Amino acid sequence: MVGGYEKASAADPATEQVQRRRATELRWSRRQALICCSISAYASAGLLLLTGCARQSPAGKSSAVLPGATTPAGHTPTQAEAVLSMTTWETPMNGGRIYQRQADAFHQEYPDIKINVQSFPTNYPTKIQTMIAGNVAPDLFGVNVEYFAKFAQDGVLLTLDSSIDADHRFDVADFYPAVFDYFRYGAHQYGIPKAWNPDPVLYYNKALFDAARLSYPTERWTWNDLLSAAQHLTERPSSGPVRQFGFARTTDWEVCASLIWMNGGKFFSADGHHCLLDQPAAQEALQWSANLSTKWRVAPSVAELTDNSQGHLFASGKVAMMTGIRGTIKQLRSVRSFGWDVTLFPQGTAGRAYALLSSCFSISAHSRYAAQAWQFLAYLNRPSTQVAVAALGGGMPTRQSVAKGTAWRQPDLPPANEAAYVDAGQHLRALPILPAMQAVSDLFNQQTTYLWRGEKSATTVTAALVPRINQLLTGTTNPG
Repeated sequence: MVGGYEKASAADPATEQVQRRRATELRWSRRQALICCSISAYASAGLLLLTGCARQSPAGKSSAVLPGATTPAGHTPTQAEAVLSMTTWETPMNGGRIYQRQADAFHQEYPDIKINVQSFPTNYPTKIQTMIAGNVAPDLFGVNVEYFAKFAQDGVLLTLDSSIDADHRFDVADFYPAVFDYFRYGAHQYGIPKAWNPDPVLYYNKALFDAARLSYPTERWTWNDLLSAAQHLTERPSSGPVRQFGFARTTDWEVCASLIWMNGGKFFSADGHHCLLDQPAAQEALQWSANLSTKWRVAPSVAELTDNSQGHLFASGKVAMMTGIRGTIKQLRSVRSFGWDVTLFPQGTAGRAYALLSSCFSISAHSRYAAQAWQFLAYLNRPSTQVAVAALGGGMPTRQSVAKGTAWRQPDLPPANEAAYVDAGQHLRALPILPAMQAVSDLFNQQTTYLWRGEKSATTVTAALVPRINQLLTGTTNPG
């Protein structure tokens, strides 16, 4: 399926170090944008950033059954006011402020519970881990998948099973199973998903397709159709910079996993104990992605993306198609110079598969207000709240009844084909939740840089990468 690759000259050490650092920054910016979009979506629904210190209780504490979980609005307080803390990575003036508004609305309904919201828009992982280490963890906080399993393994997170079972208004069956189960570790639920994104979907510039007299991408497209259109849409003069790229894609491990699955390969074994990137189907998918820039030259190279992310190139009309998530529309809705839309990413030889991107809210295992924290967490997952969440243009609603409805859609704003995100939800796959997830992700992204620069083939890169990933997996897999 994949042809050969072109070997580029190796960069000097100083240039190589700069490129690696910038590539890492771009990957973190994309991850942070995803998180912020998910939280922005939840922002209108009201995520809380809690800053108060909670009295520590024994690690591994089981979930508390909520007193008054079905108490009607305006109930009479039966105890002194509980003041909770919650943290998020959204900016204080954007999502943080909206979260606090939601917290205030909750307080009107439950006067004996007050929630303080605090935002950490920069260095959130470091700050939340510092709070946890100092025994001042917030009662409720957002958790990224890279740290979720480690937190669960270390007894940082409260198990939510009892609270879920006792709250008859919390309909687990209405959640997307793959999304809800993503935040189980072993036999227990430790988080409630905030929002989700299928990765990747395909964004395209209608004006550039019209100018080239090409039909717009459809759900019937294959990878070959994508490549053919990208070749027609690329404008690369004999000298000087490229005027227009046909396609741009991210090289994060989630996007790579999707391509590998669609080509019939696997990233990990079924039990999560072994990395399978050195198998032919996985190597072919990775090499195909690399060839887009190193061989066919229809996509920006690592160097060409150093100063301009693919989103900025697309928004400026210099890229005809690109990969993205639903959160991407928050940036694109400011574009007025051309029309654009979204569709499913083209299917591979093995069909469709889209990596699940999500994060969750968890309750501290040491919170003395666990029951109240659950009440607010359940409040944020009401269908009416999720409608407001999705309307912001971030992640998708986690409840199927909301996602498959129309109340959250905004027909007066692009994209016209928002059904593509719902359709992609039928083909979600999740990378395993591992305590070593962040380390595996970092290692993959670092080592595949040689592939994206055209310095090494996928066969060479994966042969060296797999043993190192397997070392990280040893003894760190999900016990469930």
